[in-house]
Amino acid sequence: MAFDREITHPLAKRTKKLFQPTSKDNRGWLVPTELKTPHLRVSADALPRALRILDALFVAIEEDGHPLSWPTDPKATLKILVDGEEIELILEEIFTQKPHALTPEESAQKKRYLYDYSPKWDYVPSGVLHLAIENLPYELSRLRKSWRDGKTRRIEDCLSDFVAILPHVAKLEKIVKENREREEMKRREEQKQAEDLTRKREEYARKEKVADRFLDLWRKSKAFTDLADSINKALETSTATEEQETEIRKISDWIAKHALNLDPLTDFDWMIRQFKDPYSHYD
Repeated sequence: MAFDREITHPLAKRTKKLFQPTSKDNRGWLVPTELKTPHLRVSADALPRALRILDALFVAIEEDGHPLSWPTDPKATLKILVDGEEIELILEEIFTQKPHALTPEESAQKKRYLYDYSPKWDYVPSGVLHLAIENLPYELSRLRKSWRDGKTRRIEDCLSDFVAILPHVAKLEKIVKENREREEMKRREEQKQAEDLTRKREEYARKEKVADRFLDLWRKSKAFTDLADSINKALETSTATEEQETEIRKISDWIAKHALNLDPLTDFDWMIRQFKDPYSHYD
């Protein structure tokens, strides 16, 4: 590949156009004023070379049968379409970090306000470029996915390696997605089983409370029935006056009716509703 080349690929030309005009971020990277170009982060000095590399790379990628996509939406990223998978790339310049040297204005400000508002670090462009596949899943963290300028080999010499690995990356991404889908299905099934078990336990506990309520009402009914019978039996041998006996029998009759009202066995429809309907009230 010739690297004194003219920029001809449409997406490389679009990238170049977006960098005119530009501003700089706090690291010294050029930042297009119109739209973002997340696939390219370099200084002004490195921009011409970076654009030639991107042009050659885009051409090689498409010649290998992988279309490129970069919608015009400001938040859109450039993607390589490989066997149905979308792969992102980035070409960026390595910046070295050194303690920030105060400007005369910052020194004066520091003396005036007794506080240093200046940045802590300065970032110096190195001219060293780094090409990488972006946003790979965690499972592929050990995969070779980046190349950078070295002492004996530059990014320009690595483009064929980058293009050659794309089908392998796409295949591995498919495997990762399939594994994740299986794990998600398994997780959902386990969650469903756990929720079903919880619902069954809650329903059992609800019915247990209903049954406890039946038992409590039945026992009270029997106790009140026994009480009414005992009162009546006691009257047979009592020395109560006629007036007292009349009043006591009224009490006994009321207790007997109350016992009947409490007895759940006198209303099977009510028992069924209580047992089957979780929203029914006990009383």
